[in-house]
Amino acid sequence: MKRIERFRFSYSASDAKNLVAILLGVELLLVFAYILTHIIAPGPSLGPLRNFLDVDREVSIPTWFSSVQLFALGVVLLLQAIRCKQLSGFFVLVALGFIFLSMDEAAAIHDSIYRSVQRLKLPWIEGHEYLVWMVAYVCVGAIGLLIGHRPVIFVWRNFRQEALWIAAGGMIFAGGGIGTEVFTHYLYGIAVDAKFFLAVAAEEFFEMAGVSIMLYGFMLLGIRLESDT
Repeated sequence: MKRIERFRFSYSASDAKNLVAILLGVELLLVFAYILTHIIAPGPSLGPLRNFLDVDREVSIPTWFSSVQLFALGVVLLLQAIRCKQLSGFFVLVALGFIFLSMDEAAAIHDSIYRSVQRLKLPWIEGHEYLVWMVAYVCVGAIGLLIGHRPVIFVWRNFRQEALWIAAGGMIFAGGGIGTEVFTHYLYGIAVDAKFFLAVAAEEFFEMAGVSIMLYGFMLLGIRLESDT
């Protein structure tokens, strides 16, 4: 009988811990580079380097990193879905959500929504047009949780530690992407100064760190699910 060669995606809890440590280190480095080029030593002498390290730009190294990170999390979930029949549909749904967020990060879909609403010049939301995409994304996320509430409850009851890591990462990610961003818009209306740049740095770090922590939680969950099967 001919032997079938297979490639298998495998890792240990130690590998997951090392990966999240590396990711958090890279994120801290990117945020420090942003603070260095925008607060500590800003100026034209840096040339294009200032734009390349701008965490708030659509075309920059931090934006590329965030997009790749979100896409990688989606791929990890798709690979786990293949081997976990009980949660496969839920994993595919969540994976597609993260892949969409990766596309959003690279193509700035939410910024396009924001600018489109600005051009409408609606008096009842003038100056707060950014809330439109936030409310839309929160509603979609809530619908997703409603659809997948049974798998969520199952994971919470049977894999509490892993679920806590995922929930913590999700709250940090949402806190940065929505909560802190609201604060940055408020500061932007006052002055584009050091306080604004620090708020932007915090926003982007929370987003990236939240994804790293969720990735760690899902990797640990994959190990538990693999051992159970």
